[in-house]
Parts: sequence; C-alpha cells; structure tokens
Amino acid sequence: MNTAAEHESATVAGSAMHTVTALIKQEHRTLGIVLQLLQRLLEEASCYGAHRDFALLCATVYYIDDFPERVHHPKEERHLFPVLQRRTRRFDGVLEALRAEHVLSAQRVARIHRDLVHYQAGAPEGLVRLTAGVAAYAELLQGHMRAEERMLGDACSDLTDSDWVEIERGFGADRDPLAADTRQEFRLLRMRILAALPEKMRLDAESTEAMRPAERPNP
Repeated sequence: MNTAAEHESATVAGSAMHTVTALIKQEHRTLGIVLQLLQRLLEEASCYGAHRDFALLCATVYYIDDFPERVHHPKEERHLFPVLQRRTRRFDGVLEALRAEHVLSAQRVARIHRDLVHYQAGAPEGLVRLTAGVAAYAELLQGHMRAEERMLGDACSDLTDSDWVEIERGFGADRDPLAADTRQEFRLLRMRILAALPEKMRLDAESTEAMRPAERPNP
C-alpha cells in the first residue's frame, strides 16, 4: 500500500513532468509565432514593397538570439539531455543530432544578423539573402522542435520521478522573455507582434501564455 509520502512524491513528480513538457512546447510555440511574423514581414517587403519596419525586424531577431539560442537550447543541454543519457542510451543518436542542430542554428542566427545589417545598409540582394537565411533557420528549427517533442513523449517512461523534479528545477530558472512579467523591451515586442499579426494568427498567439497580453492591475 502506498504511503501518504509516496503519494505526495508521485504527485510532485507528475506535476514536474507536466510542467517540463508543457514549458518546452510553449517555448517552441512562441518561437514559431515570432518566426512566422519575421517571415511575413520579409515576404511583404519582397512581394508587395511594404514599408520596411526595421525596428520590428531587429526586435524579432534580437528575441531569437536572446532566448532560444542563448537560454532555451543551453537549458536543454544542461538539464534535459544529460539526465536522459544517464538513464538510457536509446536516444543517443537523437541527442547527438539535436546537439549538432543547436550548433547549426546558432550559426544561422549569426548569419541572419549579418544579412539584416546588410539589408538595412541597402546592400544589393540584401533582402533576398536575409529572406533565404530566415527560411533556412525556420526550416531547421521546425524539424528540430518536432524531434525534441517526439523524444520527450517517448522518454517519459525512462525518467524517474526525481529526474523530472531535477529537470523542472533547472528549466524554471530562466523564463521566456516574452512572458508578461519580463523586461520592458520584450513587453513592447510582444505588443508589436500581436498588433502586426493577421487576426487568425493573433487569436492563436494570444492563446499562448507568453504571448498573452499582460493583465492590467485593478485600480
């Protein structure tokens, strides 16, 4: 018969597993929304000669570099991948590929930075190169995120209760900066993203926690 302590421990572990998987999927979804907006802005500039909103372009690239590349990926490599490898070797090939993609994605973001600067400076083919670079990055990340989420689902039975609690502790240290309680520049970016999206995309984005408009305090 399970004791009350064992039941409480299992409840905490189940909550930790849910928190970790939901957080990773949430961060993936927010990145996907930002990438959709970035690609849409570039498409409108290329196909329709739309106004070039360099402030918004720079802000979206800043977010991609600041959180997914410098926080989200390192969190996975520090707190998720080693724990999983400690428990089983059946994901070694997947983890090797994911780590290699982290390196490649950082390289592609660095290229996007350079292409954006060239585009702003009026370099010939600057928009074409930037659009191609963003498309390559988005394609890489979409496949990468799907692979991670499949692995998470498959790995649930391999990790112990204490493993999930350990992973949750590591992942909880750094929040997505598009969450409502974060730095001023990202609060502004969140508002601009929501304002710039078409209605259908905006409603979908607002259902995402990090993209949800901040609640106003009661007077």
